[in-house]
Amino acid sequence: MASSRLALLSGFPFAQERKIFRRRAILHIDACCTVDGRTVDVSYRDINLIVDRPLEIGAATDLRFNITVDQKTVLLAFNGRIASCILVGMNGYRIRFEIDTTRDHACSTRLAGLMDRLR
Repeated sequence: MASSRLALLSGFPFAQERKIFRRRAILHIDACCTVDGRTVDVSYRDINLIVDRPLEIGAATDLRFNITVDQKTVLLAFNGRIASCILVGMNGYRIRFEIDTTRDHACSTRLAGLMDRLR
């Protein structure tokens, strides 16, 4: 029964490999305000984060966070939009930041490199 559900879900666009990824992040929303957040997990198309306040769905957003590569700190920046925003109890709001690969193909390359490092 469970395997048949998994087979059904595998055809949907949201059924994708996700990896745990916890970092502090900064979101610049529509060039008007800045919101601090924490990443939760990442896939090849989006990044889930926890923020302290609700954010407008569809807002154009820049996401930035640091990672360590070969013992050096590297700033990663992504362009995208807020795809969903859900209250998750006392922890804040869980947002899905969808990467915009149409404006910047390098975003998808950076995200693929990040996913490969998180094995």
